[in-house]
Amino acid sequence: MFENKSTNLVQELSLKKQQLDTLLEMVQMLNQKVVRESPEQLIRIFELSLRAYFGVEKVCAIFKQNQYWACPFVYGFDKTKEDIESLLTSQNIDLRTIQNFLNAEHTITLSNATEHNAAIFVSQKDIDPSLKQSNITFVKTLFNVLLSKLALKELIKQQIEQEALQRELKVAGEIQTNLLPKTLPNHKNLSITSFNQPYIQVGGDFYDVIKHKQEQYYLVIADVAGKGISAAIMMANLQASLRSLIVTHASLPSIVKNLNKLILELTNQERFLTLFIAKLDLHKKELYYINCGHPYPILKIGKKVKLLQKGTTILGSFSDIKIQVGREKLYEPCYLVLYTDGISEATNPKQEMYEIDRIVTVVQNFEPFNSPQLLKTTILSDWKNFQKDNKPNDDATLLVCYIHPQEQASFFV
Repeated sequence: MFENKSTNLVQELSLKKQQLDTLLEMVQMLNQKVVRESPEQLIRIFELSLRAYFGVEKVCAIFKQNQYWACPFVYGFDKTKEDIESLLTSQNIDLRTIQNFLNAEHTITLSNATEHNAAIFVSQKDIDPSLKQSNITFVKTLFNVLLSKLALKELIKQQIEQEALQRELKVAGEIQTNLLPKTLPNHKNLSITSFNQPYIQVGGDFYDVIKHKQEQYYLVIADVAGKGISAAIMMANLQASLRSLIVTHASLPSIVKNLNKLILELTNQERFLTLFIAKLDLHKKELYYINCGHPYPILKIGKKVKLLQKGTTILGSFSDIKIQVGREKLYEPCYLVLYTDGISEATNPKQEMYEIDRIVTVVQNFEPFNSPQLLKTTILSDWKNFQKDNKPNDDATLLVCYIHPQEQASFFV
């Protein structure tokens, strides 16, 4: 009698050791394969292990993905994946109903979870009842290991995708930076300085200064709706189109109408932009402009400050737009300040907006009349002090132009 008990104990201990060795081997295999193998392959390894080492004759797994249940595999039961997934679509379905539907012996769910996101249903081979519960314990352990590896696999996938996106954003940001003017006019008749800060690595703000003739410049600032790569692509198209239109069309209304038509064709009214375009004629001492729904640029002539509002609506939303051209006589040295709503709509910790009036006040009170760089620094200092610890919530661009057309424009950069 004692010998029989001793023999049974040895056999049970031997079986336990074999199960532990198998479990350790399976965990090591899942660890090694978690990076290389797909989730489907990891699940397949798990399925085969249950059948080969843990006395499982029938097995079915279900997983919740994005609030929907799916059945990645079923083996041995007289139900198909389609049968099970059809049942899973029913409302108020519970695990007991699925177990009864399969006629399975056991239901095993993810441990320590307030909500079951995965479960397996198993039926075992005809083995000693005392071994069945032991096997189920190991199956449950291995199931939890599998789920942790699948979660790790998803994290690794997300990390790889995030790193790839960051690389793409970096490249897109470098390309976008190269699209903006590398040098700006800086001589006695015209001096321009700029500031550009994307919300993320790429953005939808755009500016350009295009020399047309010996004494003519086109000044452009625009803001494409949205942020990120899609806005940056639109911005790149805008730059190329604008330069082409300026070469082929003489008048500002013609440039704006053709640009609006092009944007409608490209975006089908799904994306719009605000834009301010001006033609500066240093010889005639005049500024012609069209404001297409853009935050009002500020023109300071002597002590007088004026907002440039004439123009039309935003571009890319309406096929038929009415345009009014603004005209300003530059009879003495002046400042022209262009900006996007990332400047005027920046907020402080109280969620108050910076607003145009503050920019006007800074420009109005600025005394030196030959330093666009200092004016830019003064505006940005006031802007940053206003925001305090608040982070920017949009792309921000500022262009400060000092125009002195009274002197003969004999040298241009």
